[in-house]
Amino acid sequence: MRLDMTASTPLRSGKLAILLVCLLLEGCVQYTYPWKDSEAMRRDLLRVTPLRSSLGEVEQKLRARHVRLQKSLNTGFLRQPDSGPSEVVGEKSIWAHLGGYRSGFFTTTTIDAYWGFDGQEKLIEIWVWKVDDSL
Repeated sequence: MRLDMTASTPLRSGKLAILLVCLLLEGCVQYTYPWKDSEAMRRDLLRVTPLRSSLGEVEQKLRARHVRLQKSLNTGFLRQPDSGPSEVVGEKSIWAHLGGYRSGFFTTTTIDAYWGFDGQEKLIEIWVWKVDDSL
């Protein structure tokens, strides 16, 4: 008597059904998630820390909002766009991890913000970097 190992079993069919439902839900979550895009977040940060603000003013406003930040007085930040070459923005910089969220069953999104300053320590640019990471 031969056993047919290719036949579908209830257990195998159940796992496949669960996988298909998870993939369908993942697609729905990715499509409907209501998070702000990077540009909207940048506009919000510009309201709090407008261009031409001093490094000290930006640092003070962020700390007053309990934002844990890092800073470099030696270099600007490295902007890494989705397409095109990376570029160093400014001569000094501040950066902070703003948070993150689960953007799906298998993905997470982290959000970091960067403030670039010129040689006179005046704010010249803010960049919000959202990074999606999958399992």
